[in-house]
Amino acid sequence: MDRRWIWCALVILAALRAVPSRAESGAQTLVLPFRSVGVNDTTLLVSRDLLLGELQDMGLPLVGENSNGALLPSGSDACDNALCAATLGREHGATQVVYGSLSKLGTKVIVRLNVVRVEESSPFYRDQLTATSVEDLDAVMRRFAEGIVQGRPNSDRASVESVTEAETVTPPRRAMRRADRVKQVLARPESAPLI
Repeated sequence: MDRRWIWCALVILAALRAVPSRAESGAQTLVLPFRSVGVNDTTLLVSRDLLLGELQDMGLPLVGENSNGALLPSGSDACDNALCAATLGREHGATQVVYGSLSKLGTKVIVRLNVVRVEESSPFYRDQLTATSVEDLDAVMRRFAEGIVQGRPNSDRASVESVTEAETVTPPRRAMRRADRVKQVLARPESAPLI
């Protein structure tokens, strides 16, 4: 019985190792500056730097921003569509391009990212995450980097290590229902069965 488990584990590990990740596939990635909708320039720059750092830490080969000497559009003029991103990617010698936007909605920052291969016309990766505050953007960028490297959006997976503050907050209605149930249990006579 133990040999079967060991054999199965070895087969699964071999199969997982045989599938190359995005980081090992030789893709040269260009990360464009994000388009801004109500977000200040400092937040845009820091968010992009966080994403670049996370992608580098995960082993994804990146193309330098000044690889061809041309500056990349930023702020409200930043590239936010696949055609523009693919064109800039080709100009900079990249095989894939990360582009997207940061939008302010009250205190929340909504981040939308896409990744397009320069020879294709539509993104193969699309994802959206919301940070409840600017301070959550480091966790959000980590989750995007994980998704990009694995080639799967965050809606397909979750990571306990990179949960944002919004995901840890219990909705008020659910908290109220839970508190009401606790009061009901405490108010029952000791002879009443618990459900």
